[in-house]
Amino acid sequence: LGDVEYIWTAGSNSTDWWDEGNWMAKLNGEVVPHTIPTISNNVTIPANPSSGNHRYPIINRDSAFAKKLTLERGAFLDINISSEKPDSLGRSLIVASDFENSGTLTMNTTVDTIDVYGNWATSQYGKLVAGNGTVVMSGVGVKTINNRTHNFNNLIIDNNGSIQLQATTTVGGNFSIEQGVFDLASSSYKLTVGGDFVNKGTFLPQSSTLYLNGV
Repeated sequence: LGDVEYIWTAGSNSTDWWDEGNWMAKLNGEVVPHTIPTISNNVTIPANPSSGNHRYPIINRDSAFAKKLTLERGAFLDINISSEKPDSLGRSLIVASDFENSGTLTMNTTVDTIDVYGNWATSQYGKLVAGNGTVVMSGVGVKTINNRTHNFNNLIIDNNGSIQLQATTTVGGNFSIEQGVFDLASSSYKLTVGGDFVNKGTFLPQSSTLYLNGV
């Protein structure tokens, strides 16, 4: 069969991620009954929702889930946790596979956290507005980070394997390796950390450069 894909439609004319009326689900191209995305569902946020309402999702409570998350060129996703705490692990959005960003992801508060278990891939059109948020790279195996020229605020490496850079990267806040290997991968890729640098795993600078307090 294949995975059920959830597509944002803004059908309820709102920005509520948890309103099933804002979603459409497809299996093998056919529309199927649905509720809201789970950790087993691929999720796509299009630039032009099919309802014609140009409203994009805002995650403002509890934890949202996706298997693979795709932001299309021109699409937006906001994480803005304010009145409620995220789940017990402190995660606002959990992505079980890859995050592919050709749109704009905006994070705002200090409890805004996206936990990605696959690759972090930003296209030439993608943008991260990091705000006060935290990105966690989790999972197992070899994964990659490419955030292009956009800065992270806090970045945590919690992968039982290896995370490899694919672009020069700036972390404006704190950078932490909780487990696993963080590999700069190439002399062309530099890492700049403006806050604390904590290494409980393995840091592989290769022949590249680490800048501390350089933001």
